Amino acid sequence: MMATRIERIEIGAFGCLSDVVLTPAPGVNLLEAPNEAGKSTLAAFIKFVLYGFSSTRSQSIAENEKKFYMPWNGTRASGSLVVVCPSGSFRVERTYDLPSKEHVEIVNLQTRKPVFQSLVPGEVLFGAPEELFVKSAYFRQLFQSKNGDDALAEQVQNILFSADERISAEKAQKRLREAKAELRNAQNRGVIPELEGKLASYQAESERGTELNDRIRVCNETITKNTAELSRDREKLERLQDERRNIEKYAARTQLERLRAVDAAEAEAKRRYDSAAAEFSGADIPDTSAVKELMNDNAQYMAMLKERDRLAYESRTATDAYEATAAVCARWAGEEPVVRAALAREKRLFPTFLLLGVGLLAFGIACFFLPRLGAIFGGAALALGAAGLLAALLVKRRARALPAKFGYADKKELLCALSELPQIRKQCELEERRAYELNARYGESISRCGEMESSIAARIRRYRSEKDDGSTAELLDRLLNLSGEISALSAAYESARRARTEAFDGVDVEGLRTLAEGAQPPPRPAADVDREIRFHTQKIDSLNEIVRRAEREKAALEAQSPDLAALRGQMSAVEHTLRAANRRFAALQLALTVMDESSTYMRSTIAPKLTEYASECFRTATVGKYDRLLLDTRMGMTVETPAQQSLDYLSSGTKDSAYLCLRLALLRLLYAQSAQPPMVLDDVFARLDEKRLLALLSVLARTAAENGTQVFLFTCGARERLLLDKLGEPYTRLDWPSARK
Repeated sequence: MMATRIERIEIGAFGCLSDVVLTPAPGVNLLEAPNEAGKSTLAAFIKFVLYGFSSTRSQSIAENEKKFYMPWNGTRASGSLVVVCPSGSFRVERTYDLPSKEHVEIVNLQTRKPVFQSLVPGEVLFGAPEELFVKSAYFRQLFQSKNGDDALAEQVQNILFSADERISAEKAQKRLREAKAELRNAQNRGVIPELEGKLASYQAESERGTELNDRIRVCNETITKNTAELSRDREKLERLQDERRNIEKYAARTQLERLRAVDAAEAEAKRRYDSAAAEFSGADIPDTSAVKELMNDNAQYMAMLKERDRLAYESRTATDAYEATAAVCARWAGEEPVVRAALAREKRLFPTFLLLGVGLLAFGIACFFLPRLGAIFGGAALALGAAGLLAALLVKRRARALPAKFGYADKKELLCALSELPQIRKQCELEERRAYELNARYGESISRCGEMESSIAARIRRYRSEKDDGSTAELLDRLLNLSGEISALSAAYESARRARTEAFDGVDVEGLRTLAEGAQPPPRPAADVDREIRFHTQKIDSLNEIVRRAEREKAALEAQSPDLAALRGQMSAVEHTLRAANRRFAALQLALTVMDESSTYMRSTIAPKLTEYASECFRTATVGKYDRLLLDTRMGMTVETPAQQSLDYLSSGTKDSAYLCLRLALLRLLYAQSAQPPMVLDDVFARLDEKRLLALLSVLARTAAENGTQVFLFTCGARERLLLDKLGEPYTRLDWPSARK
């Protein structure tokens, strides 16, 4: 039988891959590429197109396929596969847009039309659900061998039992139990209890036949008695209603008089309002809030005047301070370097001349006491010493004259003034800036005061004549009084108008006049008449209800009177249906028992078949070291060494070989009568030595040759290629670098 194979792979964007096109061939397809080239991503892409993303709820990127394989350069994963199977050639396209928008389409390449809509492509084309495909034909990189898998055993048993892994014995038993529960459940509900209830009700109904005739006779007597009493009460009610109509006529006349009074009150309120409104010269009539706003603006204007006067005072003060400081700075202009130079000369020359003069005088005196030096040298030294002292005194005198020149008492004050001069200049700049700012603010205040004064005057002229004299405050007080008065009159007029509107709203005046014609003062209040009308009305309603209830009861009793012949026929039909339901209930119970037994039998037949297929493959893969690979009903594996030993005790490479052989056996068992799906092996031989890898590759090559199975073998090294060449087995090497842009 023709095997199912992938003819073309087109990756739009998936993980690290984009714009990749591959054309696999039947048999073994070898993809040899270094780490991080995208081999595992390609394997995941094949499963993505066939089954979509699984494990999308985990927050971990490594465990969430959607997070792990969404394109690195976008938010859409897309691509397609061309699959050739016995039923034809199909193009499977799938796109996934974040956050969770997915689109999948299967197109028949012969008809160019979409087919198998809303179905999973892998289940339709391979006949296997995602979990079964992953556990049989899809070998992930560095997969962990698991000894025992109840879910896999259950799915295989389901396929063998019903040719559909979704239709299991458990589901069939569930349907049988549901059908049984429809007939009778644990709460004693269902079709059978319902039929038993019907039969009991028919028997009870036949016993009620005689009782119903007696009750019908009692109803006839009640109807006759209450009908006569009804006639008498209706005549009295008509007289009371005539009296009530006269009361309504009189009420209409009273309402007309009240409407006339309301109309007159509204006219008087309007007249008073118009008279007060005539006091204003213009068409605008201010309300109290507008006048209060004017008064607030006037108060603000007065505050602005005070602020203007304050700014004027501060501006003058700042200007005077600036002028005084500027005068000090002007006095020192050009003199500061001269004074500082004079003080420096005095500090330098005075001690020099003083020390020189004292030294020379001492030398001259020494000359007179030492004859060897001579009197001439002594006299000259004394003269020069006296000249030095005189020069020191002159320097000191000129230095003491400087403070008086600039108006200071002594040198200390002069030095203090010189040290404060930079601060005075800085203060002069600050006072100059402050004087400028205050003058600018003063000018702005004058402008704002003028604008506010003009605004207040213009608004006052809107409401009062220009001939009105008085201050602004007096005019505002008059406006406030007039606005308060007209506001009160306006409110009174509005209240009267609203009262008239409400009084006349929905009132038909002409109708009232017509209704009031012929009205007479009523002899008693309407409440007394209404009370009697309600009493007789309620009595009539009660009597009518008694008559209607008796008539309904009579009609119901007559309707309930059974036809005994028809009743016996119905009882016979129910008994027949009940017997049939009981027989079906017993058959369902028997079917459940048989299903339990057959399900146990079918499950026990899986392991022997798989053991035979897996042992044959495992014997070759281990180069004859292990003759048999034994499986139990939950896919647990043991080997004969010659004693039986669990696979968990063997090496990782041996477990990998056993697990691969189990998968090959599963494919042979599941697809014995149909085309096998392609196998995807992603770097799964890393823990095998060269000898066992050679044996396992021969098994894969033989499987591909004998069954037509397409095999994708992804590897990061050259070992698999060299061993395939050594075996002389045919294979197709996929050109990975040229397929990527």
